Amino acid sequence: MDKVNLLTLRNRILKARADYPALPFYVGPFGILKRLERLESNGQLDEKGQSLKKDLRLYIDLGGSIVSEMAEAEEKMEAAFVITYCADAFKDADFEGSERLLSKMLAFYGEGGMFLPREEIAANLAIILGYMRVPAYWRGKPYAKRLAELLKDNGGPYEAYCDLAAYYKMVLDYPSASSIALLGAEDLLRQNKKHEAALLAKEGLSSASLIPDFPFPSESEIHADYEEETEVVLGYKKEPTIKHDPIELTPEFQAVYDEVMEEALTKYNENKETHVFAFWESMREGFARRNILWRSPILMNPGMKID
Repeated sequence: MDKVNLLTLRNRILKARADYPALPFYVGPFGILKRLERLESNGQLDEKGQSLKKDLRLYIDLGGSIVSEMAEAEEKMEAAFVITYCADAFKDADFEGSERLLSKMLAFYGEGGMFLPREEIAANLAIILGYMRVPAYWRGKPYAKRLAELLKDNGGPYEAYCDLAAYYKMVLDYPSASSIALLGAEDLLRQNKKHEAALLAKEGLSSASLIPDFPFPSESEIHADYEEETEVVLGYKKEPTIKHDPIELTPEFQAVYDEVMEEALTKYNENKETHVFAFWESMREGFARRNILWRSPILMNPGMKID
């Protein structure tokens, strides 16, 4: 089945799912397939559902193969298809499935330079969203860096700034989380999208609350830029809800962060742990071996219930 037929298949899936109004609009191919399989196990899947289930399995399996084929042939003009497929595929995928699909995207994307700026922004964002779903999320940092560079040079949509800021918070890089959100606020202000700009400014200032000596703007300065959206911006948390160890902001911590996380994940998997506390303990041990005394969120927030 070639790429044109796969796109036709996707359109057929979108049309068929209209027969199942109970399915949430945000559910992707994996989520639909899982729900249909549950109906089938209960003997509640009709003939149309069986046909849709078959199409979904084809879409998921063949889509990944076609991405790999395009990677080998360096089909640069198929960027839009790859982005569409991967954005679909990442939805509702479990960790193992998401990593497998992510490898297809990385194989196609390679070292970059394949797309126009807007397409490359979308491709990098798809990669970042994929990494936010897998255990080794810190491995996406090179793509986060590239996405940040693209946004600085070309601008981008609200979602790109918002998701990249969220990713940087995941990897404990609060200065980058703050700067990318505030960059997006400036960009959207220039486009006169004040509400979205205000939401990003709020996010950027909230992340900045963890940064010592950050030059926060005054209320009058915020009002001059955001006018009727001033209250949105001023809603940022001046004190973080969850306290973090200040050592996370040091160059020494950031320099060994990826290495420690890889070790912690290996130990976590080997011991078949199921709780984040065990992972944090492995992180603490890893940093301690490098003469960095890191305190986990549970130590920084005594008395707080953390699931």
